[in-house]
Amino acid sequence: MRRAELAGPLPEGIGMVRAALILGMLVMVGEAWSLPARAQAAASYAIAASKSTAMASKARPLVTPKASPLAKRLAERTSPTFVDVVQENREKLEAKSGPSGGSLRVDSIPSKAKVSVDGAPVAYTPADLKLPEGNHVVELTLPGFASWRKEINMSREGTMLLKAELRTQYNSAVSFSRFK
Repeated sequence: MRRAELAGPLPEGIGMVRAALILGMLVMVGEAWSLPARAQAAASYAIAASKSTAMASKARPLVTPKASPLAKRLAERTSPTFVDVVQENREKLEAKSGPSGGSLRVDSIPSKAKVSVDGAPVAYTPADLKLPEGNHVVELTLPGFASWRKEINMSREGTMLLKAELRTQYNSAVSFSRFK
């Protein structure tokens, strides 16, 4: 009798770890086992499988979709992504500025730096923003580079351009010397 015939199909509800361990032991020992040892292993497997099946059948009513309103609520609830938060912050900022707000163009070298206005992320460079009149703090951040920060005073219907050259956060130098 071959090993696959001895083990048979896995009963529904048996834990995959338990099944893998039992089948792995059968495969590792392989043909070295005598026939009575194989019969004993098959009996142990059947007992373990029947206990797992009985436990799984008792647990089934607890995990049905009808009995799980919490699962439905968790599936419906999704947390906003960072891109959603940036877009929401930008819309709030532009709504505050109204028709008399000023225009701000932000560029950086390298590009794709995160632009925060008054502590809230609102865009990535290059960016064209509309800001309300008054004082604001504009900060650019990019991983691997030092943060760049500038306080500005936006005038009514004014236009402003900010160009930031971000410096690497970790300056390192390599020097070579020749010894004779």
